[in-house]
Amino acid sequence: MAADDTQLIEWALGVLEADAREALERQLKAAPDARQDSLALQEALDTLALAEKPVYSSQDLKNRVLGAIEPVTRFGGLVTRCAAMFDLSAERISALLEKIDRIEQDDWQATPIPGVRILRFSGGPRVAAASCGLVQVQAGRLFPAHRHRGHEWVLVLQGHAQDDSGRRYSPGDLAYWGVGTRHSLRVLDDDALVFAVVLEKPNRWLLGRTLREYLLAKWRPGREYGD
Repeated sequence: MAADDTQLIEWALGVLEADAREALERQLKAAPDARQDSLALQEALDTLALAEKPVYSSQDLKNRVLGAIEPVTRFGGLVTRCAAMFDLSAERISALLEKIDRIEQDDWQATPIPGVRILRFSGGPRVAAASCGLVQVQAGRLFPAHRHRGHEWVLVLQGHAQDDSGRRYSPGDLAYWGVGTRHSLRVLDDDALVFAVVLEKPNRWLLGRTLREYLLAKWRPGREYGD
């Protein structure tokens, strides 16, 4: 088909670009016969469009198309940040984050802290020497006061918490604690707190008591803790 004919069809369908459409319309005005032919073509295309029955896809096709679309998870926006934090691939991180909805599985381990579970895994080369994992703290629970012997990075994935300085944490917040810093966390609201953590060295628990004795003590925001 000649280029002029192609342009004429595009013009009749209303998809010809503005500059080309204006040039073509000037040509049609200068040639009455061509103008008459273009109108006939436009009428024929309109008639053809009305004569065709609409095509509806089957439910099976819809299901297959929808099934091929990658589902959006509630942690989808945090995959890239977790991947950078743990030096792991996005695929590996996505698989780990899916386990947050399956806390009762065997790979989540109970800890000596009541209401706290942890999912441990190895990070990539950049954090290979650190402890990496996901931590869940049940609603209303306290993650007890501790001092950091190494650097710690935490990315909140779910829930809200407040430390003993009054600072609040929400999903997407990234927190860093350096060597020698200390704090505790209390979970707020009715949702469990889940956070990703990279910890260089084990923490030192404070107050000089057993962990259970500390958890039974009254937690007071802003209180300074000794060894």
